[in-house]
Amino acid sequence: VAVVPNPAYSEASVIYTLAQPTALEMDLIDMSGRIVRQQSIPSQIPGIYEAKFDVSSLNAGVYMIHIKTEQGTVTQKVVVSK
Repeated sequence: VAVVPNPAYSEASVIYTLAQPTALEMDLIDMSGRIVRQQSIPSQIPGIYEAKFDVSSLNAGVYMIHIKTEQGTVTQKVVVSK
């Protein structure tokens, strides 16, 4: 999993690889633990994918992206700059 660009200014792209068909949930969480953006992605075949988050209206700071699948959870840090 990679987040680009990091720091992000208007949009952050999450690039991820699936080894088997699976659906996933992505949450963008601020440092107080509040979910500020959320995406549900239906089941996809194995491959490399990109999901985008609009961060233009968020305050500058550090956020965490949680990616949840049936196989587990991955967390990645993203910095939002203005």
